[in-house]
Amino acid sequence: MGLTSKDQDTLISLAFSVNNNPRAYAVLLGAGVSIRSGIPGAWDVVKGLITDAAKVSAGGNTPEDPEAWYQASKGKKPTYQGVLAEFAPTAEERQRLLRPHFDPQSNGGRRPTAAHRAIAKLVKNRKVRVILTLNFDKLMEDALNEVGIHPTVIETPSKLGASLSPLHTLDCVVVHLHGDYLSPLAMLNTDDELESYDASLQEFLREILTNYGLIVAGWSAVYDPALKSLIEQHYPGRFTPTWIEPYALSSHATDLVTQLKATRIEGNADEALGFLEDAVVSMAAKGSRHPLAVHVAVATAKRELSREPVSIHLHDTLHSELSLIAALPETTLPEDPGKASDALAAMGGAQNMAMRTAEAARSATALVTCLAYWGDGDKYEKLLLDAISRFSTPLSAHPQPDIGGMSRVAGQSLYYGAGIAAVAAERWDLLLKLLRLETPGKRRRERVERVVDVLAAPGPIGRLKADLYKIVKPLLTETLAIGSESVERTWERFEILRLAHQVLSNPAFSRLAEEVRKLDEPLATAQRARDEARASGEDTYIPQLALSQAWQNSTSALASLRGSVNAEHLHIEVVEDFNENLIYVPEVRRIQADAWTLEALLRAGFATSETDLVVALRAVDVAGHAAAHALLQRSKGQPSFYMDPRWLDERSYAGNLVNSTI
Repeated sequence: MGLTSKDQDTLISLAFSVNNNPRAYAVLLGAGVSIRSGIPGAWDVVKGLITDAAKVSAGGNTPEDPEAWYQASKGKKPTYQGVLAEFAPTAEERQRLLRPHFDPQSNGGRRPTAAHRAIAKLVKNRKVRVILTLNFDKLMEDALNEVGIHPTVIETPSKLGASLSPLHTLDCVVVHLHGDYLSPLAMLNTDDELESYDASLQEFLREILTNYGLIVAGWSAVYDPALKSLIEQHYPGRFTPTWIEPYALSSHATDLVTQLKATRIEGNADEALGFLEDAVVSMAAKGSRHPLAVHVAVATAKRELSREPVSIHLHDTLHSELSLIAALPETTLPEDPGKASDALAAMGGAQNMAMRTAEAARSATALVTCLAYWGDGDKYEKLLLDAISRFSTPLSAHPQPDIGGMSRVAGQSLYYGAGIAAVAAERWDLLLKLLRLETPGKRRRERVERVVDVLAAPGPIGRLKADLYKIVKPLLTETLAIGSESVERTWERFEILRLAHQVLSNPAFSRLAEEVRKLDEPLATAQRARDEARASGEDTYIPQLALSQAWQNSTSALASLRGSVNAEHLHIEVVEDFNENLIYVPEVRRIQADAWTLEALLRAGFATSETDLVVALRAVDVAGHAAAHALLQRSKGQPSFYMDPRWLDERSYAGNLVNSTI
C-alpha cells in the first residue's frame, strides 16, 4: 500500500540518527520479514500440521475447518508451541519437521527479501553492526554475503564464550535468538523453551539493549516472553526505538511500544527498510545533518545574543561547528598531488564534494547569519569576521583549485549569510567591513588579499555558484524570519552592492568615472531630442540614431569602468525594455531612487560621493546586461520577441537581445 507521508517523515528522522550515529542501532527481525520471501509464518506451519492430522483422522478427507476439528478433538485452541510440542515432542523431531521450510535445497531456493538486502547495505556502509533475528532461516546471512559481508553468526549460546571478540570490535554480528534450522538443540519453539533464555544469551542481550537503539520489524511480541521481559527491563531509551508493522499490533507489542515510547511505521518491512537505506545513503553522500541541528543552532544563538556580555557558549558553539567543517574529508585532502587526486575521485569529484561541504556548513552559516543580524557590538563582529577569514584561504596548499580550495565553499556560504544579514538589518558599516575584509595570501605570505576576491577565485565554488542561492536561501529564510520574498530581494541587493564596491575599488575608478560623466550630457541631450520628436509626431529616425550612438558611447565607457566585474550566475534579476531595446537590472534602479539608502551608504563610507556611487551602480547594471547576453549564448532555445524578468543564475535564457547594446 506504500508508505504514508507520516511514515516517510518518521523514517527520515530515523535516517538522520542512523547516519549521524553509525552502528548505534541494532535491528530486530521477526517472522514478518521473512514471510515475504515465501517462508511460512508460525500460523502457516500450524495450519499445515493440523490439516495433515485432520486428514489422517478423517480417512484421507480434509475437513472444511481443520482448526475447528482440532479444537473439538483436543479441547483447546491450536497454538504454534502447543501443536509442535504435541506432534514433535523432541528438539530433533521438531528440527526435522521444520527444516524443509527453511532449507534452500527443499524450499525452491527462496532468496532474501528487499528488507534483508536493505539491512545488508546498511551494514556494508558501516551504519549497522548488530542484527537480532527470531527466524530459523539464513536469509539475513545470504543478503550479507551478497554484498561481500561475512558476519559473525551466533545461533547457539555456546558461541558466546570467551573466544567471541568484544561486540564493538565486530564488523557485523547476526544473533539467532531462537536458533536456526541447522541446530536442532538450539531451536526454541515450545512454551517451555521460550519461557527464558540461556544465562549467557541473557547477558549478551543486556549488553546490546543497554548500548544500542532498536529498529524492530515483523515481530508480534506474542510468543517470546523472555525477550519482551528483557527489553522492558534493560532498554534505557537513549535512542527512540522504531517499530515497523503494517498490521494491527498485538496487545503485547502495543504494551512495548507504549512503554518504550517507540515510533510506529505502518508500512511493511520491505518498503520501510528500503526507504530508510535510501535515505541514509543519500544523507551520507551529501554529508547531511538533521534539520533540527540548524533550528536548534538558530534558537540558541538568538537566546544567547539577548544576553550581555558576549556569550561564551555562543563563541564555543560556533567554533565547534567550524572545527567540524575543518575536519571534513573534503577539506583535509592529502598534500601529495597523486593521493589528493585519488581521494578526489573516491569522493565523487569536486562538485559532489562541494555540495557536501556546503551542507556541512549549514549550522555554522546559520550562527554567523544570526551574529550579523542581531549581534550588535565589535566583539560579535570580530567573531563572525574571524569565522569567515578562517575559510577564505585554502586549508591545503595544493596547486589544483579543486583540491586546494574546497574549504572556500564553506567560506562562501558563511560570507553570503553574513553579508545578506547585514543588508537585511541595514548594518552598512558591517557590510563595508565584510567587503574590505582581508586575509593572508597562501602562497605569498607577504601579501594580503580581500576575502571577497578570494571567494570568487576559480575552483569548486565557481561551479557551485549557480546553486548557491538554492542551497543557502532556505537557511536564511528560516534564520532571519523576514519572509522568502524579502530574503530574495535582500540577496539581490547584497550582490549588487558587492559588485558596486568592486567597481569602486578599481584603481582607475576616478579617471574612468569622469569619462562616463562627460558622456552623460550628450546622452541626456539625445534623449530629450528623441522624446520631443516623438511627442510632436515628427520623424524619429535621425534622433533615434543619435540616441543610439550616445547610448553606445556611454555604455562602452561603463563597460570599461566595470572591468572584470562579472554578474554571471548571480541571483540578480534582469528585465528587457522592449521600447528602448535594452536590458537592465531593476534593483539597481530601485537603489538609485532610494535616497535614504544612498545617504546611509555614504555615511558608512561606501563611496566618497553620491555621484560616484551612482556611477558604480550603473556599471553593475551594464554587468547584468553582459551576463544576460552570455546566458543567451549558452541557451539552446529560440529567442523570443519579448523577455519576461529572468534571474542570472538560471540555467538557460531567451530574450530579444539581437540588436540591444552592451
